Amino acid sequence: MKHVHPRMLSVCAAAFLCAAIADTAAAQQSSMTISPFRATIDVGGTQQFTVTDPEISPAVGVTAGDYHACIVLQNGQARCMGGDSQGQLGDNTQSDVPRPLPVFEMTQATGISAGGYHTCAVLTDHTVACWGNNANGQIGDGTTNLTLTPVPVSGITTAVAVAAGYRHSCALLQDGRVQCWGDNTYGELGDGAFVPPGTTRGADLTQHSAVPVDVLGISTAVAITAAPGFHTCALLQDGTVKCWGDNGSGQLGDGTRNGTSTAVTVQGISTPPLSAPAISIRARSCRTGRRAAGAWAGPASSATARKTTPTRRSL
Repeated sequence: MKHVHPRMLSVCAAAFLCAAIADTAAAQQSSMTISPFRATIDVGGTQQFTVTDPEISPAVGVTAGDYHACIVLQNGQARCMGGDSQGQLGDNTQSDVPRPLPVFEMTQATGISAGGYHTCAVLTDHTVACWGNNANGQIGDGTTNLTLTPVPVSGITTAVAVAAGYRHSCALLQDGRVQCWGDNTYGELGDGAFVPPGTTRGADLTQHSAVPVDVLGISTAVAITAAPGFHTCALLQDGTVKCWGDNGSGQLGDGTRNGTSTAVTVQGISTPPLSAPAISIRARSCRTGRRAAGAWAGPASSATARKTTPTRRSL
């Protein structure tokens, strides 16, 4: 039997491993590493190799918009899929894709929220970046220009969570305040701005805001949601819930159908005993035409309203 020098075996083993992982062109573009990079294998011996690829990471968050969805990975990347007519996937194109694609230069995301035709993410430095449709200032950069890649939201530096509605967005801040920006046709920004009765979305009298404004009367919020409709809700430290915006179907939960641009308390959600605090709340809307019907989920359950006759809504 012909003997082979151990060094030759090490070279052959490394070459075999590299060939098994990827072809030459892919390897040149890959960020994967092999450890140990150099190893000597004796005849009859074994050697364990570890391949590390920082681009392979488990999901830690997911969100669904009207026609697109996005995922946050453990390594801080964000990936989106689905409809992209307004750049809501953030991949610097406007082409629909049936598989998750990386959001352009997004590497520090900790949370993400998909709205109607835009998306927002909160980052590790507590800023917020948004992308997609911006006709009503829902990107929050002070303009109404559509953007195909993430841009910073003006003035947000202490965000811990973000929520995107159909045409507005909100951020929960470290001090318990909430700031919102974008469409304010139904008072969904919560800043107390006058909303004329019978206002049509996008009318000249509608007071939108392309930069964040404070939600009045909210200073102890621990969670927010706006998924994706024309109203917003916040869970407070004491276990109560407040909502504001469109209320045509009673989705604000205050016992009326009157829309409001200031936060109102949801009925029947009282301050719980200290031994049993409220854990979480999520509002979801189903729509028939242009109005919304509220659907609520408790701490240990989830409720998602399903569209029976889905139709593509206007921007």
